[in-house]
Amino acid sequence: MSYNHLRNLTVLAEITVAAFVNLPAQAADHRPAATAALAQPKGNAQAARPLAAKDVWGHDYAQARQRAKTLNRPVLLHFHATWCGPCQQMEQSVLNTNEVLKEINSRCVAIKVDSDRNPELVQQFAIDALPCDVFVGCDGKILMVNRGAVSAEQYKALISSAAPAKAAAAAKTAVSADVKVAGK
Repeated sequence: MSYNHLRNLTVLAEITVAAFVNLPAQAADHRPAATAALAQPKGNAQAARPLAAKDVWGHDYAQARQRAKTLNRPVLLHFHATWCGPCQQMEQSVLNTNEVLKEINSRCVAIKVDSDRNPELVQQFAIDALPCDVFVGCDGKILMVNRGAVSAEQYKALISSAAPAKAAAAAKTAVSADVKVAGK
């Protein structure tokens, strides 16, 4: 091979390598708008993702009470055990469904209580059946107790009745204020 031929191949190789090095940047400039939009990082991607159980369910009653006071919401304690069949069924088909997680997240502060690991809470709330759900107000008073497994729809209804939405509570307050003003 002659020197000139080898030099021409080297120059061509450098051009080819240079072209491939810049290819990703050039490709980004020439891709369709829909593809470019998908590749852009979303600033609020966390808000768009569904809730996960770890986002909603805690395990510490003292922390839950403190957070509930701050948010002015009741605490939901879900008592369960690893050996309890209905508890495991609720864990899989009710407690961690997106609809139930949304309902819990918007209305109360929730914790799961393993009955075998927290006998003091079992005794404190006089739990005599599993699964058992206890709603405790900000003042520490028991608002509602549900014993036994329920469906996701029943669980959402249970949460709604034990922890009314802020808007509904605000509307009731506004109506009672209007009645007091009108009645003087």
